[in-house]
Order: sequence, then C-alpha cells, then structure tokens
Amino acid sequence: MSSTLKMDIAAAMAVKTKIDSSSEEITNQWRLLNQRMDEFIQMDWKGDSARQFNDIFKQFVEVELIRLQELKQLSAKLDNEIAQWQETGAGLGMG
Repeated sequence: MSSTLKMDIAAAMAVKTKIDSSSEEITNQWRLLNQRMDEFIQMDWKGDSARQFNDIFKQFVEVELIRLQELKQLSAKLDNEIAQWQETGAGLGMG
C-alpha cells in the first residue's frame, strides 16, 4: 500500500493567513483586556483580594500570550512547508 503526498498550496496559504490574522486579533484582545483589568484594579477595586486576583490574572494572560507566540511559530513552520512544496512542485514542472 503506497501513501500519497499532497498539499493544496492555496488551501495551506489560506489556513496560514487565518492563523496569522486570528493570532494577531487574539493578541490584541488580550492586551486590551489586560489594560482594562489594570484600570479596574487601579481605580475600582482595592484590597488584598484585588491584588491576588490581579496576580492570577496576569499569570493567566502571560501564559496565553506565550501560547499565541507558539501559534505564530507553527504558522512559520507551515509557511516553510508551503515553500518546500512550491519548490518541489517547481522542480517537477508543476508550479
């Protein structure tokens, strides 16, 4: 049984574009939420529980931003795969 290798370059590029735009949008939303939380803690919520909550929230946001960086790294890997497929296709006279 043989395996078939295939990549629809246009579909792969569309997925990469979606990953990039989504990760950028999510990153911006996390930053806006983080800014709003800073304002809330500074102006509207005082006390030990506010500081504790804010510490936990900051850790959560930090982890999420790291995950988004990992997603961007995956996007770069997909970009490399696309380039390799294009190069291989061009070498075979397919592209």
